[in-house]
Amino acid sequence: GLQVEAEEKTQVVAVGNSTYLECLPKSHHATVTWFKDIGENSLEQHKVTSGEQLVVIDRGILIPRAELNHGGIYHCQLEEHGFRWTAVTIRLIVWSSTLHPSLVSAQPWYQDVMALINHSKLERHCKELSQRYNDKESGNHKHNKENRKRADRHRHIGGGEKEKGRGRKNRSRMQGSAQRLPRSA
Repeated sequence: GLQVEAEEKTQVVAVGNSTYLECLPKSHHATVTWFKDIGENSLEQHKVTSGEQLVVIDRGILIPRAELNHGGIYHCQLEEHGFRWTAVTIRLIVWSSTLHPSLVSAQPWYQDVMALINHSKLERHCKELSQRYNDKESGNHKHNKENRKRADRHRHIGGGEKEKGRGRKNRSRMQGSAQRLPRSA
């Protein structure tokens, strides 16, 4: 008998978001059929077909708006030349903040990260960056004018009288050609 190990994946999607369960057979001649386990510990499966809540396409299942009932174990079954095997098994977890209120945080995103790495200097640095970003967004036009003036000064520096009006490429060609020696035959 043919023994094929199925690839096992876990995907997490929040309620209301879209997700895509993908199955890419190595052969273009294989037909793809999706099945979903009826229950968590059940060996029974039902065939997944397109409907209002999900779309079965050539190489996967598109779930445009995930709902709790979409969660479960999906199997991508391939068939070619009379042989049938499961190529991919995907455990889809649909996450909801109402089911896990303790995981929802009202504090800024970086404070959750800070709690994991426990580094006070990094927290202060993040706050400073956030403040600088907010200052920049508030319209510090004086700073922008100074930067433009500085850039204009750099553009006009250099170049003698005889090179005035010639672009950078022409100046470099002139300098390069003056240093070249004629080829010897």
